[in-house]
Amino acid sequence: MKAKYIIASLAAACALAIGCTKETPTLLDEIQVDSSYIGLTNNEGTNSKTITVTAKDSWSINAIPEWLTINPMSGTAGETKVTFSAEKAPATRENTIKISCAGKEQTIIIKQEAEKVEPKTLNVEEAIKICKEYPAGSPVYRVKGIVCKINEISVQYGNATFFLSDNGKFEDGKWLEVYRGLWIDGAAFTKGDEFSVGDELIIEGVLMDYNGTPETKEKLANVYQVNKSLIKCDSLVFNGVKLEALPIEGGNFEAALVCKGNGVSVTIPDDAKSWLSVTGIQTAGEKATVTFLAAKNETGDRSTELTFTTTDGSKNYSAVASLAQKGAILEVTVKEFNDAPKSSTVYRVSGIVTKIDDATKGNFHFKDYSAETYAYKATNFAAYSTLKVGDIVTIIGNRDEYNGTIELTNGVIENVKPVTVKTAAEAIALPDDDKNDPKNYVMVTGVVTDGSSIPGHKFDLETYGNFELVDESGSAYVYGVSTGWKGETKKFGTLGVKEGDKLTIIAYKTSYTDKSGAKTDELVGMYVSHEAGETPEPPTPVVSEYSIDLKYTLGSNAYDDGIATINGTENQKVLKIGTSSKQGSLSVTVPAGAYGVSFYAIAWKGKATKVEFKVGDQAVSKDIAPNDGATGNSPYTITVSDTDKYEINFGGSLSADTEVTVTTPEGTASDKCRAIFFGVKALTDKK
Repeated sequence: MKAKYIIASLAAACALAIGCTKETPTLLDEIQVDSSYIGLTNNEGTNSKTITVTAKDSWSINAIPEWLTINPMSGTAGETKVTFSAEKAPATRENTIKISCAGKEQTIIIKQEAEKVEPKTLNVEEAIKICKEYPAGSPVYRVKGIVCKINEISVQYGNATFFLSDNGKFEDGKWLEVYRGLWIDGAAFTKGDEFSVGDELIIEGVLMDYNGTPETKEKLANVYQVNKSLIKCDSLVFNGVKLEALPIEGGNFEAALVCKGNGVSVTIPDDAKSWLSVTGIQTAGEKATVTFLAAKNETGDRSTELTFTTTDGSKNYSAVASLAQKGAILEVTVKEFNDAPKSSTVYRVSGIVTKIDDATKGNFHFKDYSAETYAYKATNFAAYSTLKVGDIVTIIGNRDEYNGTIELTNGVIENVKPVTVKTAAEAIALPDDDKNDPKNYVMVTGVVTDGSSIPGHKFDLETYGNFELVDESGSAYVYGVSTGWKGETKKFGTLGVKEGDKLTIIAYKTSYTDKSGAKTDELVGMYVSHEAGETPEPPTPVVSEYSIDLKYTLGSNAYDDGIATINGTENQKVLKIGTSSKQGSLSVTVPAGAYGVSFYAIAWKGKATKVEFKVGDQAVSKDIAPNDGATGNSPYTITVSDTDKYEINFGGSLSADTEVTVTTPEGTASDKCRAIFFGVKALTDKK
């Protein structure tokens, strides 16, 4: 039962029990009335009735409903005439009031019966709109539609849950759910076959919206009228056996029909015509057999609906049968799984466990490099009760959705790669693992640190992900980090990890021996998560020949968080543009009166580049030489000479402030797109 209805159902049951129980009137000494039930008429204008209240002390009436007027509402000892009145009622209404006197209460029931109005009859499309207008419950409507799906006609509980649509097809957004509705006049279902898919029904009841589902309120809807269809699909048969789902190999199968109309036609949806066809139709009296041919399924599980139609000459009747065919298991990324539609297709997905939501039910979250998703009630979770956050899990199941949450349902865990939490020192001390098929995965958390001063260790946060991972136990050299489980390598820069950040990776231990025989122990990992480290306040730049005196604006792939020691002068701000594969840009504002701009520029170590300066339509290119100090991350130690200083002459003084755009080229295989600038100054004193 849906939770929202439990209290309402209990309340209704209690009300029914009270309404059917005969009570002995209670006579109070303190206060009495000559009628404890007041039935008001329902005519135009004011409808009223007067009773006599006899009291031994002062009395009063409280909690009076808005539609009811009582005069007087209080009195003293003795007899008092009290009048109850109300305007004409749009619907039947009833309230219970109490007269209080000397600590005792006399109960009076007031009821006003309205005229019975025939409910309006809607089609299913109109009913769905009404559900949205009245999410908590509408007035009573009648809805006419064709039964497109039956969940249950319960003889045990006497109610039925089924779906109506205007065209007899069970299509998302086009059906109304009759939730635990009753039979004609509110009677219980007693046979279980009172109607079938394809029958046209008119139901009468209260419409509502339950978390986006258009439906009737539980047990507040009943069947009003049934128009039996002239065609019915008894079953689909494959190799003489009632068909549950076609095998992957496909083949011939039959639809056994009962048809009381004139002729039979079949409709196959367009998206199924590539693998499904009709090979024959035979009729004998009221029985008909339609033969189909299904192709071998080379994809995942698939399904469709077959529509059978007949006519009586003036009206068409239809019946719908659902057909499913098993398929191969589709191995996909988490994002591909999330983006797939709800279906019976079976997917294989794997990733790092990020949260155990409920170990008793088998609910957990996991992610790969592309996205995160939720596994709901993995069927064999008990066999993997030690599954924990950080483990790498492979699971197969269907893609479903509940209240906007994507779920992997009917899940079966196929494999788990245990991951052990280790300190940096413990991880780097492990024996080497198999690079092609690692067996011993570890989870390590530490601070990203530059260890390039250690022989054999590199520092690269843009491409491979080379750094020291430092915790309280010591450090481990990390050589390469992918973007996540099954993620890409050489894309570490896309993760936004910076020096000083707290990073968690899952890794395996390996080592590298160079030509000299020197061995370097390494961790090769995959990204899990990171937290930004504390960014220290940068030192105040020293004004010098190498300082940046002009206003600048960063463009694409441009950075101004670098500090350098240049020719021994410390704390000099530097500007860096470009990455290993992407061009960078920035602009400099040269003030009016200047005739040019000067700057120092160096290219990445061993990577000469070319920089273009553009003023309006005029462009000037300069070849920039590489420099050993331009490598890794800030702070840099740079030595420059006069050959690293450049000037751009505008050919005359500027009449207004002017923007100069600086751009590096697109990246190439030789990585020629990174440059560092400093000493940016306006030329104002022409020699």
